[in-house]
Amino acid sequence: MNCRDMPPEAWARALNKLIFYFSRRHGVENAADLAQQTLLAVLQRPDFEFEKEEDFQAVCYGFANRVGLAASRRREKTATVPFDATVPDPESFQGPEAPECAVFLDEVRKAGEQLEERDWELIQKAAAAQIEGDAYAFAPEEANSLRVRLHRARRKLAKITGWRGR
Repeated sequence: MNCRDMPPEAWARALNKLIFYFSRRHGVENAADLAQQTLLAVLQRPDFEFEKEEDFQAVCYGFANRVGLAASRRREKTATVPFDATVPDPESFQGPEAPECAVFLDEVRKAGEQLEERDWELIQKAAAAQIEGDAYAFAPEEANSLRVRLHRARRKLAKITGWRGR
């Protein structure tokens, strides 16, 4: 007997128990959704064989543990924090380093003109991606060569400006 041989009553009991499990154990609001995801994962695996119906519920709990862990990782990954209204606007920031940053930025732009055009574009794309918080994604077939070229271009830029980065 496998999961496809289980009677509909066993599936209904498993659904109710899983909803209770997710709502109590994990304390989530979408317990019914997670229970259905669990049962779908069990249904997609016909290779589990059971001697009796009680074993089916134990397998469902095993799958529920994995589904619950994946859901908590997704929740942590997409968690947000409330906006802090005390943070000043970037335009109004007037720190002691603000004039130095503007001068340094001008030096970097002038030094970028001394680099090859494709290297300067690569540095700009990587910097924009870093500012936005994204990883600069390279096409798989050219990823290694572009990473090496980016590293070398950044070293040339640091040498021209006299700046030593990390």
